[in-house]
Amino acid sequence: MNRHEFIQMYLRLAIFLLLLGPGLAQAQWTALSDWPGNGFDGGYSFVLGDQVYVGFGQQLQRYDPPTNLWTARAAFPGPGSDRKWANAFVIGDRAYVGMGIIGNSTFQTDLWAYDPVSDSWSARASLPAAARGGSATFVLDGIGYVCGGTSTGPTFSEVFAYDPTADSWSQVSDLPTGPRGFPAAFALNGKGYVYGGYQSGFTNETSEVHRFDPISATWEQVADLPGVGRQSAVAAMVNGIPVVAMGHRAFTLGYNNLYSYDLSTDTWSLLTQFPGGDRVYPVCAAIDGTFFLGLGNNFSFTPQRDWWSYAMFTAVHEVEQRAAPIVFPNPAHNRIRITLSADESGLGELCMLDARGRIVASRTLNILNDQVELDISNLTQGYYWIQIKTTNSLYRQAFIVDY
Repeated sequence: MNRHEFIQMYLRLAIFLLLLGPGLAQAQWTALSDWPGNGFDGGYSFVLGDQVYVGFGQQLQRYDPPTNLWTARAAFPGPGSDRKWANAFVIGDRAYVGMGIIGNSTFQTDLWAYDPVSDSWSARASLPAAARGGSATFVLDGIGYVCGGTSTGPTFSEVFAYDPTADSWSQVSDLPTGPRGFPAAFALNGKGYVYGGYQSGFTNETSEVHRFDPISATWEQVADLPGVGRQSAVAAMVNGIPVVAMGHRAFTLGYNNLYSYDLSTDTWSLLTQFPGGDRVYPVCAAIDGTFFLGLGNNFSFTPQRDWWSYAMFTAVHEVEQRAAPIVFPNPAHNRIRITLSADESGLGELCMLDARGRIVASRTLNILNDQVELDISNLTQGYYWIQIKTTNSLYRQAFIVDY
């Protein structure tokens, strides 16, 4: 692509986004390429580098966000072409996948490590406890934690820690809610968080969230997720923001909403709704400021193949979007000048983000009569956002760096 074609392409994109105006906050979901095989529920996902991996049974596919393409990778070597509800987590440059159920009744204890460089799997120490699947997982300081889960008989409250260096398991403090099948989990600021899940009989779901401190090996309760309890929700960290999504209640009520958690205030906020509808046992992942979600059963229990992205870095759920700031020149190189096009006063927060939602510059500014100049000489050619957040409003504008 030559320089003129590049400028014209990005100008057309910028004009399109500007024409969307305030409605942009509702237009952040993008339908991506479908999973290349049959739809399924109860799969797993993990992120290595800037690639998303999704697996089910013995299939493993790698999704590349820049090209929107799926590529088959080395088959999972454990038994069970229909294995589902496997547990997955990433430590360093390896993913660890195992356990789950084969058929309708044969739960597993195995664990396998995936190396993306050699595209190969190797066996690791099996879980030294009853076979299970549908557990929640998080990673703290190089240790993977597998929390709760279900089997053909009991539902579990146990929490096990896996050390990949020693290739060994140890049991830590049980979940304080008691047995939980299909909870969701994430790690934040050196602690693990576990939400939801059912107690027994695929019923008695909780809305509670508990935080695990690995130093004291203790749990404490934090703010509940709003609404009734649910199971089979999914969770991911998006640019440092925890997001919990989807789930269902006793197979009678499904959900299509996403909530984000604010550690500073211990509160949950409704972020958005998934345009693909309610989902049972979907999969999700996050890379930088983008959240990926799809697959699973709809609430008619029909397996789905769809795959979507949600641009968190342009999300506006806590403030009202107003008119865009003026960015000049646009396209630009070396420096840009920014002014607001609406009355504001007081302090604001300015962030500059790249097309993947990564913050490349930020500063506090005085909104009143403030004209900001930013040095962009270190940025590569491409598409960027200016975002200015005040107490009551959020302003957003696209611009292009051209060399």
